[in-house]
Amino acid sequence: LVQRLSESVTRNGGHFFFARDAQEARQYIQDVCKRHHVRSLVKGKSMTSEEIHLNAALEHDGIRVVETDLAEFILQAADEQPSHIIAPAIHYSRERITALFRRKFQTDLPLDTGEDLTRFARERLREDFLAADAGITGANLVSAGCGSLLLVESEANIRLTCIAPPLHIALSGLEKIVPSRREFAPFIE
Repeated sequence: LVQRLSESVTRNGGHFFFARDAQEARQYIQDVCKRHHVRSLVKGKSMTSEEIHLNAALEHDGIRVVETDLAEFILQAADEQPSHIIAPAIHYSRERITALFRRKFQTDLPLDTGEDLTRFARERLREDFLAADAGITGANLVSAGCGSLLLVESEANIRLTCIAPPLHIALSGLEKIVPSRREFAPFIE
């Protein structure tokens, strides 16, 4: 499957790299960012990137990394790691997020409701999407047959991370590779 995926991605004009470990994955992504003169990037939620400690490596290179998933955005503002794989900021109350945003972003805008907090984050992130030199996402599934990525989202941040910046980097573990798009449906169910 890895060989088929490599051929599919290359045939479609992309680049494929198989990293043997976290260090090799980080180094490859750092090299791609250097070649493309990336100074800022937006990132969709990716547990694989957390597992390989990608943000720290990119920030060490002077690249500004902006988390675009709302929960990850909150945690990045708080300088904390995710506490749960699906609900990474579940330990944060609305009141605690309000206090964090007021302190971190020095704003006195109304942040009293979940809608206010979401609007505030969306408006801040919009600027980052438009200014980013690259976008990084994970992948829920990858088709070896055609190289298609299946990305599940609920906030539209993944779509913007893939298409707004001029460069998209997808990071995936081997367990996400399936033979063809036909296998997407049973896995999603």
